[in-house]
Amino acid sequence: MAASMPCRDCATGTLHEGTPKGRVETVHGLPTYIAEPPSGTPKGIIVIIPDAFGWELPNSRVLADSYAEKGDFRVYLPDFMDGHWIAHDLLKSLNQVTDPAPSYFAAVTKIFPGFRSFAAFAPFVFFNRLSVSKPRVYQFFHALRSAQASSLPIGVAGFCWGGKFVTLLCADGEKAADGRSLVDAGFTAHPSMLDVPADIEAVTLPLS
Repeated sequence: MAASMPCRDCATGTLHEGTPKGRVETVHGLPTYIAEPPSGTPKGIIVIIPDAFGWELPNSRVLADSYAEKGDFRVYLPDFMDGHWIAHDLLKSLNQVTDPAPSYFAAVTKIFPGFRSFAAFAPFVFFNRLSVSKPRVYQFFHALRSAQASSLPIGVAGFCWGGKFVTLLCADGEKAADGRSLVDAGFTAHPSMLDVPADIEAVTLPLS
């Protein structure tokens, strides 16, 4: 049984009004938003794997800042989608499509936003299918573990689209070159594209 994108929460929301405080650099080959802890000495690393709206969404960057500030972590938010995320301004169209229609006229007005939403989601699904995106995600974690985090714990947080990868990483089926797990713990909220119960039953690392 697969859990794909059956509910409106996968594709709706609002833009956060906060201002990101971090910086952007290339980390292990990927453009990455970086938030540093106030102490300057992180007690661990957190990698955020975002939802379909990608690494440039202000919500995700502000969240990275919060993790860094409140948890004393270095936080990475890479572009795991190779530039193929859903435009942030599409949130309005998606809300129009998924909001209940109180009348026939209101239902008709959903047609154009519906076509616009489909036109955005189809390329996203194609370019970010598991066979394409999983190697990109795993390559980043392999490089992170061997190059930067040999002595630091790695946590991973994934949202919607990113939740699938958190679950797979916490199954611990693929090890780093030194035999260690690629991550130490994971968190996911509203994960999509899961194979249930197989993906969940395979988890061996701490996952919330």
